[in-house]
Amino acid sequence: GILGMGTMGGPMARRLVESGFVVTGYEPDQTRAGKAKTDGVALATSPARVAEPSDMVLSSLPDVATVRRAYEAADGAIAGARAGMIFIDVSTTDPESWREVAKAAKAKGVECLDAPVSGGPADAGSGKLIFLIGGEVDVLERSRPLLGVLGHEIHHIGPLGSGQILKIVN
Repeated sequence: GILGMGTMGGPMARRLVESGFVVTGYEPDQTRAGKAKTDGVALATSPARVAEPSDMVLSSLPDVATVRRAYEAADGAIAGARAGMIFIDVSTTDPESWREVAKAAKAKGVECLDAPVSGGPADAGSGKLIFLIGGEVDVLERSRPLLGVLGHEIHHIGPLGSGQILKIVN
């Protein structure tokens, strides 16, 4: 699943569909949602509805408030989650906010990675992103088939929040 199909999320969603993944997405902007639908993304009416059929949910959102709302709202991804899923936030936000989202997700048995990216929209659509990963190594390894389609470099930085810290410093 993908939350946010704008400048970066849209090309990532398209690349995943082109690579054979079934992608369900949520995007409130109707123009962007229409483009994603044309690209083969099944549109959902909320982040919770994205999480329900998904094994992994990736978010690419503009700010901390939008990330938190997408996961923690009554119709957020956590509400639709089930044990064994993985949430991956590729937005550039802050480590503490994502750790709080991850704590709420963990209560439902969901693992999380923070995975801010380096690269632009063309890189997002061509599999040339660079990922800076914070989180458990085993969760990263389970996510590698998805991340490997989107990026050519995947760097495990350390525990949850470490990717965000390095991205902010960079």
